[in-house]
Amino acid sequence: MNDYPVTLTISAHIYDQARRAAEETDQPIEQILRQHLEDAFSPPLPELPPDEQAELDALAHLSDDALWTIAREQMP
Repeated sequence: MNDYPVTLTISAHIYDQARRAAEETDQPIEQILRQHLEDAFSPPLPELPPDEQAELDALAHLSDDALWTIAREQMP
């Protein structure tokens, strides 16, 4: 993949949000902005049935330990 340097002006609001996200995740602000741009131009994920989407959404509220326990479970 080729990288192309781009210079652009962003609003103070966007910069502040990106700066906070960078501080919270201990990442450079450029990486935060790059990831959001990549996400914005990525094809959307297919919609899941409502029950599967609810299960997926619930994972965001689990602790790391709980997620590791689920990841290590054997499927039948």
